[in-house]
Amino acid sequence: MRVQNKETFKSILLTLGMIVCLYLTGCEASLVNYYNRGTAYGKKGEYDRAISDYTKALELNPWFVQAYYNRGGAYGRKGQYDLAILDFTRAIELKPEFAEAYNNRGAAYGAKGEYEMAVSDFGKAIEINPGYAEAYVNRGACLL
Repeated sequence: MRVQNKETFKSILLTLGMIVCLYLTGCEASLVNYYNRGTAYGKKGEYDRAISDYTKALELNPWFVQAYYNRGGAYGRKGQYDLAILDFTRAIELKPEFAEAYNNRGAAYGAKGEYEMAVSDFGKAIEINPGYAEAYVNRGACLL
């Protein structure tokens, strides 16, 4: 595996280190359980419970990109766009090429009426993944 930049490499090392620590202390199962249960609650529309479980997973591993991303989605579905933007931003900081996080952060900005920010994020999602049709649709909706 070839790492593109120092920040990505640091993020990977920190995540691997945290996984090893969690495994050695027995927290790995709890982390996975909280994350999986949060995902199940989210699918059922129980966003407060999903947010609670993702938060617990993040307490065990603050570098868990997917937990930030999913918690951001749950906040967005509740209409808590500022909190969603914070979580999508953190996911992007940890994984700069995360096109879906840019797309969803753009959707949160759009829901707040911050169309310039939304269009910028949709553009970044498209730059990362030129075949990302949803980002094109979302960007077009903001430009109408």
